Order: sequence, then structure tokens, then C-alpha cells
Amino acid sequence: MIIPTLTVSRQVMLGNDVYGQPVIGPAKPERCAPIKLVFKSQHTTVRSDSAASKGHAYEEVDDVVLLFLPTSSVKIGDLLTILGNKTRVDQVHPRYRVTGVLDHLEVHCVGWK
Repeated sequence: MIIPTLTVSRQVMLGNDVYGQPVIGPAKPERCAPIKLVFKSQHTTVRSDSAASKGHAYEEVDDVVLLFLPTSSVKIGDLLTILGNKTRVDQVHPRYRVTGVLDHLEVHCVGWK
């Protein structure tokens, strides 16, 4: 059993509009337990100019792992706002106890802009 200590905002991705832009539903609060929260900016491996000046662009790299209660309705593709950073749910893994009862959901997220 986990003890949720962090409140995040969850928004459901409803689809795309006629211009191909994502349509996002209203925000709902969810409680979770953070395992890994990494929000950083790092150099890309591709040069940002063609003059070979060794100039590199920066890219945002988010690596987030959260644990949710089994009653949570979080799904792949949902948007989570964690401490002001927007992330998209990439993986959801159900984790069981030894007795076979669902204990919690392990959720992996990546950055979303």
C-alpha cells in the first residue's frame, strides 16, 4: 500500500480539432507518490547550425515515475501537471501484492510542450 503525498493535475486528451491541435479536457486533481522527478534541459547531439561552430541546441528532458492508488483512472496519453511542469503519461504498469491483489499503478511520464 502506498501513501500519496503529492497532488497533481490530470487532464484527459480528448482528441484533435480540425487543425490537428490537441483538445484537452478539464483539469482534475489526483494524489500520487513521487518516485522519480527529473526535469532538466540538456544539449542535443545535433548541431543547431550548419557552420560547424559546435553550437548545440537545448532540449527539455523530463523523466518522471509516480505511483497512483489502484482506484485512480490515469491512462496512457493523459496530461499531468506536476509542480508546474506538463508531462504526458507514457506507460502504466499495474503492480500486484504477493497475494495477487492490485496494490498500485506505476506511471512513467515524459515531457509535453
